[in-house]
Amino acid sequence: MTALTLNHEFGLMRLRFQRTLVVSVLLHAALLAAIAAVRDLAPAPDAIIEITWLEQPAPPELAAAPEAETITPIEQPAPPPARVEPNLSVKEKLARAGQDRTPVREKLGRL
Repeated sequence: MTALTLNHEFGLMRLRFQRTLVVSVLLHAALLAAIAAVRDLAPAPDAIIEITWLEQPAPPELAAAPEAETITPIEQPAPPPARVEPNLSVKEKLARAGQDRTPVREKLGRL
């Protein structure tokens, strides 16, 4: 395609876009005018309508509700006391950590 052909194609596309935009704006304006005209045709309310709630007497079977039964809760056993480890010194903590790593190092060495 040459530059002249591309320019011609883009010109046609621009023209189609502008025509479509004009049609869309005109349709929306007509729709807005129709909605405004219909709103003015609605009749105004004559007077304020008051609504009141009339309470009916309760039927006899609902008038006296039976007393609710009290249920005693089931006692659950107390949880076991938490295990408390004594405070270790830094050397003991390092020794314990080294003991945990020894089996892993042995398995890695065998592999």
